[in-house]
Amino acid sequence: MAKATTEKKDVNVSANPLPVSFKDFVKHPKEAIAFIAIAGILGLYVDIRSTFQNNADKQDRRVDKVETRLDAVQDALRRSDSSGAVTASQLKMLNDLGAIKSLK
Repeated sequence: MAKATTEKKDVNVSANPLPVSFKDFVKHPKEAIAFIAIAGILGLYVDIRSTFQNNADKQDRRVDKVETRLDAVQDALRRSDSSGAVTASQLKMLNDLGAIKSLK
């Protein structure tokens, strides 16, 4: 059997993941509250900015869809106007030639 070796590693217990220790917060409560408030405002700013960016992207996609539909409707309207003008001119010509009776 192999011997299990145990190596002791130096662990830095005083390593603090926060930028300021709790003792410093207790010593300077006004600065601590200001720091917490600024951090909170920064977090809210980032959240709102990302929300607005997502909404802007969604609105851009929606505008593109609406513009596509509008183009289709405008094309249909142009075709309808063209066919209406052709029909009106044909009826006038037939009426002028006496092929049909005019409606009065």
